[in-house]
Amino acid sequence: MEHNTRLKICRIAGCAAFWICPVVFAADEPGVSSAVANDVPPALEEVVVTAERRPQPLHKVPVSMAALTGEDIEQSKIVSIVDVQQHVPGLTVTRASTGQSLLFIRGIGTDIVGSGVEGAVAVYIDGVYQSRSSGTAMQFVDVSRVEVLKGPQGVLYGRNATGGAINIVSRAPGAETSGQFDILAGSYNRKMVRGTVSGSLSENAVNGRLSFLHDSDDGDTHNALLNLKGNSSDADALRGSLQFLSGDNLVVTFNAHYYRDNFTTAFKPLHPAVNPLFAKFGATVIGDPRTVMQNLPNEVDMTQSGIDAKAEWDLGAAELTSITALHKTDYNIERADLDGTEIPLISVGSPTTGIGIPEVTNFFSQEFTLTSNNNGPLSWTGLLSYTHQKVDAPGFNFFFPLLNLTTDSVAIVVTDALGVGGQASYSWANGLRLTGGARYSIETKDLEKDQTYVNGTLVGSMIGRKTWSSVTPKLVVDYSPDKNRMYYASATKGFKSGGFNTVAPQPAFDPETAISYETGIKSRLLDDRLLLNLAAFYTKYNDMQVSIVLGGAGGIYSEIKNAAKAVSKGIEASAVLKPTARFELSGGVQLLDARFAEFITIDPQNPALGAADRKGNPLSRAPDVTANLAAQYTWPAAGGALTLRGEGSYRSKIYYTPFRNDYASDAGLTVWNALLAYESSGKTGIYGAAFVKNLSDKTYTRAIFDPQGLGYLAYYAPARTIGVRLGYRY
Repeated sequence: MEHNTRLKICRIAGCAAFWICPVVFAADEPGVSSAVANDVPPALEEVVVTAERRPQPLHKVPVSMAALTGEDIEQSKIVSIVDVQQHVPGLTVTRASTGQSLLFIRGIGTDIVGSGVEGAVAVYIDGVYQSRSSGTAMQFVDVSRVEVLKGPQGVLYGRNATGGAINIVSRAPGAETSGQFDILAGSYNRKMVRGTVSGSLSENAVNGRLSFLHDSDDGDTHNALLNLKGNSSDADALRGSLQFLSGDNLVVTFNAHYYRDNFTTAFKPLHPAVNPLFAKFGATVIGDPRTVMQNLPNEVDMTQSGIDAKAEWDLGAAELTSITALHKTDYNIERADLDGTEIPLISVGSPTTGIGIPEVTNFFSQEFTLTSNNNGPLSWTGLLSYTHQKVDAPGFNFFFPLLNLTTDSVAIVVTDALGVGGQASYSWANGLRLTGGARYSIETKDLEKDQTYVNGTLVGSMIGRKTWSSVTPKLVVDYSPDKNRMYYASATKGFKSGGFNTVAPQPAFDPETAISYETGIKSRLLDDRLLLNLAAFYTKYNDMQVSIVLGGAGGIYSEIKNAAKAVSKGIEASAVLKPTARFELSGGVQLLDARFAEFITIDPQNPALGAADRKGNPLSRAPDVTANLAAQYTWPAAGGALTLRGEGSYRSKIYYTPFRNDYASDAGLTVWNALLAYESSGKTGIYGAAFVKNLSDKTYTRAIFDPQGLGYLAYYAPARTIGVRLGYRY
């Protein structure tokens, strides 16, 4: 009975694991294993995953994916999705000029941010879709797993999964009383306090879990003009979960969360010799990349709160899951200096209204999943989902002090989306399996208000309504000649929502689509001590939503249009080797060729050259090579175990614009991290770690952008950081 209840809880939580974690429950069971103590070569156990919305053994899932367990997150000091990219080849996370995270998988994503624009990589937290890019970079709080599915996921994840999907799975409540509390101190006055308590509130009926987090730092950048710190953060989070068990047939989990981060950003002008900020306006040239001269601090406040309920009924021949969610996200750029210099050229925040760039999103979703619950040759999954979203952007304010000019746009965008679909698999006794599925999606966007003002005078107004629909099919053939090998080939389609450009009045733009073909091998070798995965893919990326620069009598201007095509193709490999219980070696690599097949536009930095086809240019934020490598050794010590871990990630040259311009690029680099951790044996005791991130203190960018007429500006990635954590668990 205890085992069945535990499995039920794991399934409710959306449990998944990856080849890097041989035991599915390892992340939630601290302590030193007997295998480590006795140095016995382990056999990697079968791992159950839910990448396809149903529990399956990992080697039976014909899709290229990666996942980081809670243990991986702790060992690598992963704070958010931004850090995940160092551990998943092919995933790139950068920043928009307004601070939001921009996600790309295999070169597919978007660098356009606005109230009427959607992302191309779907992010889910506990099965709930994160509808705005502002909500995708929240710090991880009590996370059990992070899964990254590569390639279009249109059947099981619906709209906005053109590049792939990311699932963030929180730890579920358990009947066993447990808790942990720790503190962390680090570079740049970083201070973190966090804790979790979990246990039964009513025997065999109700379990609860409560987690909190406070994490703050002063940032690694200095504003010499205002004598202020930059790139700082001050985050608070609270998450609670109640799980109700009704026999063996029904489990209901209620989650509630609150998250707030008040942070600052700092970007720096690049290339003084060709940058008009220096050549025309006389801005001060400062060589240190972490010293700026901004006449305003860039201050952002992001808050999200929400509740969700997940119910799972065992109906005998089938299992029905319902997820209902309601959340609100408030993202507000309170003020910012958009030219990054002491010259008062352009800033965010109207001097007359006092409004910066706020965006308030109210989101509701309801999803039903029905899966077969038998061991026969036929298995199937059916899905029905509905989402309603209202994005209220009451001000998009820019102030040009030298011209005594203000511009402002106000917009409200409402989206209703419905999706219905499913897939079925049939397995033959010889190991051959055929899977087919499709999803029909229909969505309507209402532009209730889009108004543009200049110096407080209304100069443009627009309302609009557009409905789109799409069918996204999937076909997979896989073959398992034995329990240790699987060969697969798939064809899948995904689509990204159409939308409205709420910054410049223009007609609605249509959805974009991606059709991907993939083949791969998953294998377990050397008596289950070596796991090896290989995959090759080819993706046709059509009707790309791009910001196209046009010329007219009034000069150049930009619009969002379906004006580009691209091809993304490559190969990837991942492996883990564990020859003994003490030593583990893992890594992965992706070789990517992601190029425009068609894109005619003006380069805003060279408008005199006119429009040209950028065919053959690399996609933005799509490095040709990404790789990661990690090695760790664990040995018994003083009633517990010490673990020494080193890890590195490599990224080849990356371009941030579609013009193959070296001024908007960053050279290839390797970043190393190191950790020494102690873990007491058993489930009670102390734990701690000392770590270094960016060990060699590499200076590299997290984003480069080119506002029209202002040259190039960059966000820099964090400098070397050192930290120490100490905690106690029971």
